[in-house]
Amino acid sequence: MRGWCAVARPCHPPPCSWVPSRAVRHARLPPRPAGYQELRTGTEIAYHRARELLPALERAQRQLSAAQAPANAAASRLTACNREVERLQAQAAELGAAVDARLARALGSLPAATHALALQHAACLLEGLRAELGPACVRWAVLPAQRLPHDASLPVGAQLLAQSACLELAGGERRAVTALVLSGELLLPPSDADWDVRLHWAAAGWQPPPEGWCTHPPRSQPAPGSNAWETPLLRHHPVLQGGEVCALASLHSCLVQVPLAGPHPGLQFVLRRGHDWVKAEHAHDFWVDLVPAATRLEARGAGDAASGAGGVDAAALLATDGLGEWDWAEGMVQRPGAGGESDGTVDTRWAPGAEPPAAEPPLPAWVLGCKVWAGAGPRDPGPEAPGAARRRADQLLGLARALDPGLARDCVALCDLRAREERAEEALRAAAAENEAQQRTLTAVGDETLALDQEVARAMAAARKGVASLRGRLTEVTQRDLEGLAGHVAVGAGAGADGPWRGLPLLRAVIPVPAAGPSHVPVSAPGGPAYVRQVSAPLAGLDAAVLAQVYADESEMVVGIAVAEAFPDGALGPGLVVHWGLVSHQHGTWQPAPHGCSCDAPARGLDRGACTDVPLAQFNLYAEDGSPVFVDPVLNAAVIRLPRAGLHGMAGLEFLLRSEDGRWMPVLAPHGGGRSNCFIPLHC
Repeated sequence: MRGWCAVARPCHPPPCSWVPSRAVRHARLPPRPAGYQELRTGTEIAYHRARELLPALERAQRQLSAAQAPANAAASRLTACNREVERLQAQAAELGAAVDARLARALGSLPAATHALALQHAACLLEGLRAELGPACVRWAVLPAQRLPHDASLPVGAQLLAQSACLELAGGERRAVTALVLSGELLLPPSDADWDVRLHWAAAGWQPPPEGWCTHPPRSQPAPGSNAWETPLLRHHPVLQGGEVCALASLHSCLVQVPLAGPHPGLQFVLRRGHDWVKAEHAHDFWVDLVPAATRLEARGAGDAASGAGGVDAAALLATDGLGEWDWAEGMVQRPGAGGESDGTVDTRWAPGAEPPAAEPPLPAWVLGCKVWAGAGPRDPGPEAPGAARRRADQLLGLARALDPGLARDCVALCDLRAREERAEEALRAAAAENEAQQRTLTAVGDETLALDQEVARAMAAARKGVASLRGRLTEVTQRDLEGLAGHVAVGAGAGADGPWRGLPLLRAVIPVPAAGPSHVPVSAPGGPAYVRQVSAPLAGLDAAVLAQVYADESEMVVGIAVAEAFPDGALGPGLVVHWGLVSHQHGTWQPAPHGCSCDAPARGLDRGACTDVPLAQFNLYAEDGSPVFVDPVLNAAVIRLPRAGLHGMAGLEFLLRSEDGRWMPVLAPHGGGRSNCFIPLHC
């Protein structure tokens, strides 16, 4: 078989073409291995496998290219939709803050507005019961409402109110009815005021209530292990004058009706939210005193009996809504203890001579217009659900219409803006779904393309290794190739041309830093620089190596540097640069290049102080017949010329390689020394 060798030629004009000597061109290959035929067959199989996969890889690449445009378009639509949503959200947030501020001013005070709604709701509950009783109720009087301070178990702004009324039925039975109202702060989102609250109640001293009691809603259940009963508080929303339900006002309420019997008629209770108990201040139980109602009915009964001869009109008695002038002295009571007896604590609100409670201020017109109360509808999905902002704007609009027509116009604009925002969010969700689908398609096609590309690369790598083995090499580029190229760029074509080829592998794991010089002794050209030494080292993280040869004459020292991959695959990339400096000892401080330093290629950064950048030129390998061994440039080389007069006190040269994209490429130090700069001794 005809011998083969490789020569290096530059990628651009060939004046630096590397032509080995006659002895090298006719060097014989090593004897064939025992498994030569098997090696050739395996190489052919790998080659044909790569050829078979290429059409599928090309189809996958076309599909990947076709899928890229829709994926990019979907991503652009998603970005545009997201920007539109952010713009509308900013506008709506600004307008919403202005509407909230005007609404707060129109309401005057949120706690006062919340209390006014609770008063109106309690009055409507009692009035509804009176209307339901009809002519069966011969006497009716309403007591003033009581605010019941509570502990911190309820949310901030929540208020608890109780209002009682006393009545007498046609048969002479006397009863008291208490409306208990728990209200969340006005403007609280419906989802935040959706409380599951139960009234845990009994008579004074936690005794069983008297026979004949009833509740609304009629769903009371006995509390296990006690005399108490539990009644759920139903949730209601006021219906404004315009017929719109104000969901921003949530009130939980129930009615408890008991016969006026016993020495201390009243209701003792606490509230239960799930497993949490809500009590009065200082961890006391709540107490609603019904003694004033009993006293007042007795006083009215006596007055009615005294005036019976005068023919008092029963309809006039029935029309009496309030207690009128109340005899507060007769209402003095003491709070009952655990057993029903007095605990000695006088309720000063009913003490003799005490002033009656201050009259409640008149209710606002929009509150008085709330005559109907709607039960709780479907559970509010909460502020995180789609459309929450639009729903709140609609709720604000209904309240604004009842307060101020000018404010209603701003709310209409806010509702329109929120509706546009909701439509934009729907478009955003659709764009996100489309983008996700396109990205899944792109990922699937990309994964298929990558898998085929990797399989083709493995087949080609196997074929390349087989071809290199058939040519008597373990790798495509050997250390001998780097030696010849380094000598060529340093002193010309004659250097390093003689001597036998050694197919030393360029693998990181097996390339040592030669201790005894190169694999052959280069022959210096007559009258040219003499060979001094050679240094080689693998590059960290790459299947590649760098090799430098040093030559010297009386006036200068010449350093030729060559770099290549074992199986060139573009990992080094174009635009490699040697970043170097002089040192007085290994790992020492870099010193500036001496005056008169030069390189064959235009150097960059010669005036950068201690560091100098020299670009590497690219070369290719050529066979004896002149055909390139590889299609692309695969070897990189540079030369540095240093005047000996400027090297006084300098022990050597250190350098690093840097890629065009700024990636640094240190070498692996011998004997497991880690990553470091490459050091080249310069002394002869």
